Amino acid sequence: MIFITSDPHFSHQNIIRYCGRPYASSEEMDEGLVSRWNETVSDADEVWILGDLSLDLPPSRLRPIVSRLKGELHLVPGNHDRRLVRDPQALGDLITVERDLCTIRRHEGGRDCTLVLCHYPLMTWPGLLDPGVYHFFGHIHNQPWQNQQFSRIYGSLNVGMDCWGLRPMPLGDLLAAVDRKNGSLAAGEALNIGPGLRE
Repeated sequence: MIFITSDPHFSHQNIIRYCGRPYASSEEMDEGLVSRWNETVSDADEVWILGDLSLDLPPSRLRPIVSRLKGELHLVPGNHDRRLVRDPQALGDLITVERDLCTIRRHEGGRDCTLVLCHYPLMTWPGLLDPGVYHFFGHIHNQPWQNQQFSRIYGSLNVGMDCWGLRPMPLGDLLAAVDRKNGSLAAGEALNIGPGLRE
């Protein structure tokens, strides 16, 4: 299976308050995120992390966390992944550091789809109105005013883990969420999709 997520911010104390994460400390958060991740993902799965693995932790501190995460890991770097951008081999074969804008093609749910992956939400991209092209992003966490703005953009979805139960989400679920949103936008409605955005 293919999973996509963004913005785990491992070991970042202030993200707990900023995003309302249910943890008392960064150590508790790291344990909780690793546990949720590994309940969701298997070693055989492919996981795309759309930036901000941490708040630019040194690789020596990040390695013990990343080594516990299941799946074949791909990082599309965010603004807090500078060390990994400078040295893509810093974590060895634990994770593949990709370009900061990736277009990949996958087959999911009986259909071919093109995924435009970036840490940042884009206003437009090649294939924007093609029903087989999807843009997934992070960066804006679960901040209501930003999510409200980007919820109106056809074909795109915030996959930040703060919007999805603090765990990676299966590609099939994310495609279905975009399709629901696209249908609502076509009907003239603005809609927020994702558990963290319904409140």
